[in-house]
Amino acid sequence: MPARHERSAGTSPSATLQDPFPSTVVAKNQVRSHRRSSPPGNAWLLPVLGLAWLAITIPQVRSAEVILPPLPPVRLETGGSTSLQTTRLPLALPFGVGLIRVEFDLAVGTREQPVAGSFLDSFSLSFEPPDTDVSTFLFNHDARGETWFPLDTAGLGVTPNFLTHTAIPFPANELEAWPIHTSYAVSLSLPLAWHNCEAGIWLDLFDNRSAPDSFAQLSNLRLVARDPFFVLESSATPAGPFSAEMGVTHSNEAQRFELMRGGVARFFRLRADSTVRLRVLERDPNLWRFAYDFPEPDPKLESAAQPQGPYSLVTNAVLEAAQRRFRLPTATGPARFYRIRAGVRTALTRLETSTGTTSVSFEYRPRIFSLQSSAQPCGPFADDPSATFDTASQVITLPRHQWTRMFRVAHSNPDHAVRLHKIHDADAQWILNYDRTTPLTAQSPQGATTPLREEQP
Repeated sequence: MPARHERSAGTSPSATLQDPFPSTVVAKNQVRSHRRSSPPGNAWLLPVLGLAWLAITIPQVRSAEVILPPLPPVRLETGGSTSLQTTRLPLALPFGVGLIRVEFDLAVGTREQPVAGSFLDSFSLSFEPPDTDVSTFLFNHDARGETWFPLDTAGLGVTPNFLTHTAIPFPANELEAWPIHTSYAVSLSLPLAWHNCEAGIWLDLFDNRSAPDSFAQLSNLRLVARDPFFVLESSATPAGPFSAEMGVTHSNEAQRFELMRGGVARFFRLRADSTVRLRVLERDPNLWRFAYDFPEPDPKLESAAQPQGPYSLVTNAVLEAAQRRFRLPTATGPARFYRIRAGVRTALTRLETSTGTTSVSFEYRPRIFSLQSSAQPCGPFADDPSATFDTASQVITLPRHQWTRMFRVAHSNPDHAVRLHKIHDADAQWILNYDRTTPLTAQSPQGATTPLREEQP
């Protein structure tokens, strides 16, 4: 089991992408943060008996493409004003570029000697997966030697070849200064589930506050698209955006994908023009049921003698927040007109008077309000047209069996076009068959051959 440690908030500030629509992702009763990105390419979509959609995709060529150019070197050296130097390098992992590999060079050196019982300078390298404040140690070095930590790949949700490291020549200009040194080329192969998220690499250099010094340098940090890739993607709408399906079995020989019906992972969030959260995910045999609320609506009841106002605050109104209702003594004299001012768009639904008390009921109805879903925890997300909203009870329902998904294949082979042409609805799984063809062509009026565009029949 690798060493793991928690990072306190604000240890090392980093830029984050702010979503204009605050929302929450809920999957398997876990709340997860998210970031958003634009979808890759377009697809030609075909209806299949209302069950799902098939898609023809145009080949996307990304052969060992560098998707993040090398960043400037990061260097830590003892002898400063603090005993611990810490740097976090944020990795904004893009979507739609196939499988991603993080690559960098690491050089560590010291002038200290491995004296028995001494407290030495020490450097550590750790990796922070998306959506967690817990990072995993990868490497440690001091004058006594170095350690590459064994990884709990199952706990991280990665494959055994997640981490590779190869010894490389130590920088020539540093050889004379650091008699004890080491240098590696490091590669991290990231799973699809981390795409569209933010991960982090942590560098920590401990200074024992005595000479001689030590240093560490990370250089040539870059993101590389691993080639080839061939993945099944899905979306709730034909226009996308699409995200890669997890838990898919692919048979290259049979040219088909198998997707378990009962074990399909789905991640949900709400898109709204007001702060909102999904607070419950209830399951029954036929429906997904989501309860939502608005954490800070702060409704205020106002009244006026005329519909056009002016309106003033009703100071003796009592809010019953759970029932979304105000109660106040019934006014005597001319009729009064009411409205509600709140942080969420609100609609009055009922006004009644009984035994000297007036009740004003209302509902929250944001102008922008939709349930979004994705096959990936960090998206991208698409509005789900199968969702039904009950704004009175603040519950969303989604059919578990009669919902619609759009599928397409994203791949990196420039010599083939891929066509999904059949879905077989088996007892426990969907089977999606496809075929490969050479790039489709069409004949121009002059007799020249031109690529077939997506909108051509």
